[in-house]
Amino acid sequence: MADGSDRQPGSSGRQRHHARDAATGAACGAGALAATRRWLATRRSAAVMSALLPEPALAGDLPDLLALLAACSLPTADLDERHLADFLLCRDGGRIVASGGLEFQAAAALLRSLAVAASHRQRGLASRLVDELVQHARNRGQREIFLLTTSAAGFFAARGFQPFDRRQVPPQLAQCSEFRELCPASAVCMRRTLAADSPA
Repeated sequence: MADGSDRQPGSSGRQRHHARDAATGAACGAGALAATRRWLATRRSAAVMSALLPEPALAGDLPDLLALLAACSLPTADLDERHLADFLLCRDGGRIVASGGLEFQAAAALLRSLAVAASHRQRGLASRLVDELVQHARNRGQREIFLLTTSAAGFFAARGFQPFDRRQVPPQLAQCSEFRELCPASAVCMRRTLAADSPA
């Protein structure tokens, strides 16, 4: 009787050993591939974020900025090209996807128009804009930054802003459009003092 095998004595053990080596090699290869994919994903993410760094607004950006703010239900009635000198924008493929600005009144500044397109949220853009705007205010010698918010008090509290009595804001700031008419009385007023901040 024949079984069709031409194995030599002891060949079964060698084959099992080779099979284990092959399986181990395959597992290592799969692990290395997964690690490479994670590394590439991290690199791609970093490249995307570097492309979204805040940059100064340009005069021609006003229409697209207004469209973004309107989509985010933020006031636009008082904005014109004069405000753009103190606005920062994030772009993706040339499209404005995030914005934030400052309005200066004497020794105080108003942080306003912080908006992120729905398609680009949860990427840290708002935090990055706030950090840059705070530094801009500090560079301008401002001692305080105020803001009004209807839905993001927690976000701003995590970034050093504290609730502040709206009736106690500096008179010049109280006369700006956002305080006088554009933001509802129910909006939370918040302040961050810069005098005690350490430079970024």
